[in-house]
Amino acid sequence: MIRESYDKTGNIIGSTSVFRDITRMHGLARKLESDQYYMRSVFEAAKIGICSLSIRGEIVEVNEAALETLGGTYNDALGQQLGDVFKCVNCMPYGCGRSDKCKFCIIRNNIEAAVLDDGFSAEFVAAVISRVTEEPIWLQFFLTQVWKENEKQIVLTMIDISKRKQREKELTEARRMAEAANNTKTQFLANMSHEIRTPINGMTGMINLT
Repeated sequence: MIRESYDKTGNIIGSTSVFRDITRMHGLARKLESDQYYMRSVFEAAKIGICSLSIRGEIVEVNEAALETLGGTYNDALGQQLGDVFKCVNCMPYGCGRSDKCKFCIIRNNIEAAVLDDGFSAEFVAAVISRVTEEPIWLQFFLTQVWKENEKQIVLTMIDISKRKQREKELTEARRMAEAANNTKTQFLANMSHEIRTPINGMTGMINLT
């Protein structure tokens, strides 16, 4: 920074120069930029879906894995409510936070709890509608919190467990059918026992009478 001094006639009579060594600041800025690039690379390279929300519930970051699972584009997702982008089954067709079922939404309830409590974390399972297949997808969510530039963000990590849910459904149905077959067998044996025992009791009575 250079400051000049003038006399009453406007002529320059002197100047003062101030220098500041910004090498360290420049190095820190470059390191910060490098760290941000590295974290963004890790964010994108993750094989599981990751989505960051503001305390207002708006999406501020989302990685490619989440978009591939649920559909949509990065630009369309930014600034939108999670339920509007990922089509939460509770808010359809009115929109996120505008349906009577939203008060029962486990995703919304956990996000609101995180907004109120800085130490809150959670793990839960919920269903959303895929924009690709228009079919429900079961996701296991892990909710954590981070601070970025003095502003809290809510981070949702999501894993598609639809196949596991389908296997559980098939196992439950198989168990139900096995129990139904076992009950039928038990009832059949009870009926046969009764049908056989009745004439035998009659025959035994006649023999005793004879």
